[in-house]
Amino acid sequence: QQNIQWSQRDNFLDIPTDCPQRSERLGWTGDVTAFCPTAAFNKNIMPFMTKWLRDLASELGPDVSMPQVVPNILGNQQDGAAFWGDVVTVLPWTLYRAYGDKRILQHSYDSMKHWVEFIESQCGENGLWQTGFQYGDWLGLDAEANALGDERKGATDDYFTANVCFAWSLQILADTAAVFAVRRGRAPLEPPP
Repeated sequence: QQNIQWSQRDNFLDIPTDCPQRSERLGWTGDVTAFCPTAAFNKNIMPFMTKWLRDLASELGPDVSMPQVVPNILGNQQDGAAFWGDVVTVLPWTLYRAYGDKRILQHSYDSMKHWVEFIESQCGENGLWQTGFQYGDWLGLDAEANALGDERKGATDDYFTANVCFAWSLQILADTAAVFAVRRGRAPLEPPP
């Protein structure tokens, strides 16, 4: 536990970085998605992550689905990947569940909806997300070298993983809307005031 807490301190300086031993120091969104429940358990990360979610929202626009790093110094390379993009739904929901502060959901709702609407725009007539770059089962234990020698992706189909994440974000968006619907008598999926 002590090592986890020190790693968290090392990586939470202005932006959440993925690891302290590399010189890259980018705010990879997928790492935040994976680590946010642990981080919220260890420390009060609400102020830090509230600021970072504002940074994330400032990167969004009509032509930007969801950057893979925030601040987005990579441009639009492979934006909109499942799990990495899901940080915009997962992180506010995790913070709400950890600390009970509805304001984070209210401030994040437009970004959450932006992400879900982007995924919906990528779905085919069958309602499944089967387009675009996906990391898939990143660093899967069942990974085998492909023709390029890439041993990072597991055997699970990339689009299966993407659709699981899509369902997850849809559920979080519905749950977020329900938090405000209970209090205000609004229909599910209506934006909070």
